[in-house]
Amino acid sequence: MTQRPASEVFTAIFERDEDGYWLVRLREERGVSTFGKTLERARFYIAEAAELWYERPVTLREEIRLPREIKQSVTRAQRERDRVAAAQEASSLANRDAAHRLVDDAHLPLRDAAAVLGLSHQRVAQLLAM
Repeated sequence: MTQRPASEVFTAIFERDEDGYWLVRLREERGVSTFGKTLERARFYIAEAAELWYERPVTLREEIRLPREIKQSVTRAQRERDRVAAAQEASSLANRDAAHRLVDDAHLPLRDAAAVLGLSHQRVAQLLAM
């Protein structure tokens, strides 16, 4: 039986080879490695290999190794998606508050509130139901 590391979370390190395959290994255990033609397959194979090695379900943290310029571009894209998601949430909250104030406080009909907000009356009805 293989001795277990103290951590319950293991790091899967993914790298592309010259043929385009994803090579993947566990940082904590050199004996656990595999490959896949796609990232999805490599993820599946390393999870399966780790569970067989440790004889229990494991949690994997991914480290995908890419050239620095590409990694920076990916990080920028992720940061922008997070920023947009936060802005969408803030917009939704502001629209809901405005819809309630227009209908509940100003006593506007649903369609007039929608016109003021620049939204469909169906969307305003959804906001009011939240």
